[in-house]
Amino acid sequence: FGMPPTMAPLLPAYQAGRLAVVHATGSPDPTRSHCDAQDFMERAAPSDFSVYDGWLNRTLLAAGATQSLSGVTIGGAKALALAGSAPSMNFYSLSSYKLSGAYGTERRAALQTMYQSVAATLVGRSSGELFQSLDNVAAIQNTSTVPYPNTGLARTLRDVAALIRADVGVRAVAISMGGWDHHEREPENMARVLPELAGALAAFDQDLGAAQGRTLLVTMTEFGRTVEENGSAGTDHGHGSLAFVLGGGIHGGRVLLKDGQWPGLAPAQRFESRDLQVTTDFRDLWAEILDRHMGLPEVAPVFPRHAVSPSNYPGLFA
Repeated sequence: FGMPPTMAPLLPAYQAGRLAVVHATGSPDPTRSHCDAQDFMERAAPSDFSVYDGWLNRTLLAAGATQSLSGVTIGGAKALALAGSAPSMNFYSLSSYKLSGAYGTERRAALQTMYQSVAATLVGRSSGELFQSLDNVAAIQNTSTVPYPNTGLARTLRDVAALIRADVGVRAVAISMGGWDHHEREPENMARVLPELAGALAAFDQDLGAAQGRTLLVTMTEFGRTVEENGSAGTDHGHGSLAFVLGGGIHGGRVLLKDGQWPGLAPAQRFESRDLQVTTDFRDLWAEILDRHMGLPEVAPVFPRHAVSPSNYPGLFA
């Protein structure tokens, strides 16, 4: 295995043992539908359309999280992984999470006065939590001496690093990066997204400072790509892929495979003769993280109808 030269910013973290690659991982469901595969991944329930809440939301419930800032999605819409009954928040950026428009102080005072009459109701309590979260986010200092790339992912991860350093109760953060559906012109497309990903992750890792050991970042994708190139210099929807795992006290500097075995890319070794096999179920990867990084006393409820066993963990902390 080798790291593409365009991902060179991640090499120091790999060499320092803070970055690991879990290969041949993904969903056991064979779908090639973006929508179904994304839902299965974020709900950690492959092939099961009866599960509606997200695996990160179930994680927050298992951790006993009660603050609205316990779970955060930074982006245009709340991540499906955080959907559910546990409290969580969604905002586009730290700087945008505020009352917009003129006379903000006066409008806030009027709103708080209006909701005081129903303070004991669900609406009243929710409004109180909203104003408290506005104050908590406004107090976060989003200044950094680390030079981040000028990309959308980097700006978002800069906000995430500021949230973590502020220690305001955040337990799980979900963000997304699009632009990986390369049915055509894959060489030039990968030359754009790979350095964007690597540069943002490397800056985030450096920016965490003393929080590096208590913060773990994992990349997720709904499926990989086919092994063979199509007629448009691209690759189509596939199956197995890989995950980058950064920080959190892992034993990195390794490429981790189920039982140490590479499934192979020869036609007879592929899934449906097309794709990299999935040998590590992504739920086992996440279960190890929840168990050995977050210290959840009970991991099984996060993964319905999946037999969680340490024997299936990839071995990030071994």
